[in-house]
Amino acid sequence: MPRFIYNLVLLFMLMNTMMYVPAVLLQDRYDGAMTSVLAGAALGSAMLFLFLRLYRSYPGQGLPEIMAVRLPKWVVAPLIAALGLLWAYSGIQAVVGFTVLISRFITPDIRPFQLLVFTSFIVWIGATRSSKTVLLATEILLILNVPIMAVIFFKAVGGDYMNWDAVRAVANHYWNVPTFRGIAAASFVWSGIAPMAIMNRFSKPSDSVKYSYILPAAGLFLLLASLFIPVGYHGTEGVTKYIYIWITTSDALAMEFGFIERVVFIFATAYLNLSLLYGIATWHMGAELIKSCFSGRPPNLDEVRTPAFTNILCGLFVVCSFAYLSLSHENYYFKEAERWLMVRLAFELLLCAGAVFLLRRKAGA
Repeated sequence: MPRFIYNLVLLFMLMNTMMYVPAVLLQDRYDGAMTSVLAGAALGSAMLFLFLRLYRSYPGQGLPEIMAVRLPKWVVAPLIAALGLLWAYSGIQAVVGFTVLISRFITPDIRPFQLLVFTSFIVWIGATRSSKTVLLATEILLILNVPIMAVIFFKAVGGDYMNWDAVRAVANHYWNVPTFRGIAAASFVWSGIAPMAIMNRFSKPSDSVKYSYILPAAGLFLLLASLFIPVGYHGTEGVTKYIYIWITTSDALAMEFGFIERVVFIFATAYLNLSLLYGIATWHMGAELIKSCFSGRPPNLDEVRTPAFTNILCGLFVVCSFAYLSLSHENYYFKEAERWLMVRLAFELLLCAGAVFLLRRKAGA
């Protein structure tokens, strides 16, 4: 079980570029981005360890079961349903956003609506599988895609066109007051503990997460890399001219001795896998959390047959994806992602207060 925690946290860390985290931080590059990164890293790491402690204190139980024992149902049901909808909406944002990105940069002759039929169907199929299947799929796809992302990151850092003076110009603004949106964006990198609200059902009392101190360091490294590499390639002013900053940055790289010269195709392929995987994980989590609010709806831990109620919920997520695509545009996606990041942080802080209460009740029992 501990390795699955690392897998989920790593997935969310890598997804920060697709969730507009660098773009949000770069808006404040002269007005608190650096302090927001440090504050977000401290806050995100603290929340990560707090929830790790909570889930280790209640092995074999998901968040709905943990809260149901200690809190009244009229409090638990709205909180769990809101948490499920919050993360399901995040999956919708990721699937729709990446579908639009692929249509614009990779397949301009195919309309986003047509591509969304393909991507949402894959996510729907994956999200309706059992929780164990989702965990195993996460591990397999990360094994296939993390080496590719590592090569791209190191290729970018060592590139001839990487302007370190521009990086230093932004890094020198470390004395400004952080912004709430900056902290919200930076802390997302450590939100990979969120799926444990469902996946903790697989944990055992003997499980222990060793070397967990690596997670804050790894998250900070990936966050700084995703922030500074675009600055190095586009400059301190040009870096805010793009909505999809990382797809543009990857298009500035080339593999001179590779089978595919343009890195953008490799990057897009890797992030297609990660975005679909992120959508599967968040939709599955959303469906399972919402389902837990209804009596007589047991969790799908390792069943071959998918419950009809899960299919219905994920089907509604697909419908919402098409509505989100048809009613929105690219600038709206960015603003909506920024709002979602702030709402997520506020909600997670509320859950942190609840986690402290549950841990104290556990200690006093």
